[in-house]
Amino acid sequence: MAPRLRYILAPLALGILASCTRAPSESFASHGLRDARVVFIADTAEIEIKDISSRFKGIPVLRPGENPASALPLVAGKELVGWGSGCGGHFLPKAGSYDPRMGLTRQPDGWNVGSAGTMRNYVRTTGTDYLVVLNKVSLTRSELDRMGAGTQGRIVQGEAGLDLSVIDARAGKRVWRSVSQAKAERVDSLELLARDAVRQAADNFFTSLPESRRWGCPEALDRFH
Repeated sequence: MAPRLRYILAPLALGILASCTRAPSESFASHGLRDARVVFIADTAEIEIKDISSRFKGIPVLRPGENPASALPLVAGKELVGWGSGCGGHFLPKAGSYDPRMGLTRQPDGWNVGSAGTMRNYVRTTGTDYLVVLNKVSLTRSELDRMGAGTQGRIVQGEAGLDLSVIDARAGKRVWRSVSQAKAERVDSLELLARDAVRQAADNFFTSLPESRRWGCPEALDRFH
């Protein structure tokens, strides 16, 4: 190759390489988590449970023997990691645990980046594009009157909230904060109510992300019918 031509092509090749390796935060506003390697962290979440009825006294939030303080983050984490499994691999999910190498510190509004340099070292080791950190799980149980003549009993409503931070690991900054909420109703199997509500809240989180309408996921499409 002639020297002059080589000098011309070298900057072009570098430009193409730079465009392929740009920080995910540069395209998050338009693409969300699409085609990214995402680590979901739920083991540091705060738990808040409220019962707006004396009827729930003695009725566990989850299955008997399950501790909500540890079980609810597991439920939420499982729903987040497993969401969209039929979407054709639009992002690569992985369950993770809090690690000091992530360089995170807890702010009043949830987990945020404390040390971008520490996070960059973590990225070089793990190849992570984004961290999705569950800050808090809230659950409120209440009663609703059943509609219709001749009906007896009550409908139980569960309202779940997932407070999440999306952190661009390569840029070392938070690019999204979501307080996703959802409601579920049941007349039986009350120990499944929390799971129903958390599952729908996770659904709402993903469908709020950029590009989610174009993913072709059944979970996403159902939300827009």
